[in-house]
Amino acid sequence: MNNIIISLGSNTDQARNIILAVKMIGEMFPFAEFTEALWTEPVGMKSEKFLNCLCHIKSRDDMAAVESNLKYIERCIGRTAENSMKGIIAIDIDILKFNDTRLHTGDWQRDYIQKLIKNISF
Repeated sequence: MNNIIISLGSNTDQARNIILAVKMIGEMFPFAEFTEALWTEPVGMKSEKFLNCLCHIKSRDDMAAVESNLKYIERCIGRTAENSMKGIIAIDIDILKFNDTRLHTGDWQRDYIQKLIKNISF
């Protein structure tokens, strides 16, 4: 099984969109452990506050398949390129770690990720 850490964030209808993403991820992956959600200031954009959480999932799928499934969830919840360009992020789901490979390396420096990662059991 692959051990995967993902981040979730939303800056519009935040609680609803995070709850929907949690539900869909839980249905899609056999094991999903979520951290608490934290409010954060936007980084690199002007927008409403973000609601963020992390999730640890296990999957037999390779990284490309997991990424495809997560992008599908984003689209279902309402993420579009047009809205993203306007700074409206219904949901953003990124793979931070796939087994021993760290991705989105800049995100690892964010306070909320450093805080929440401590709450994930491997």
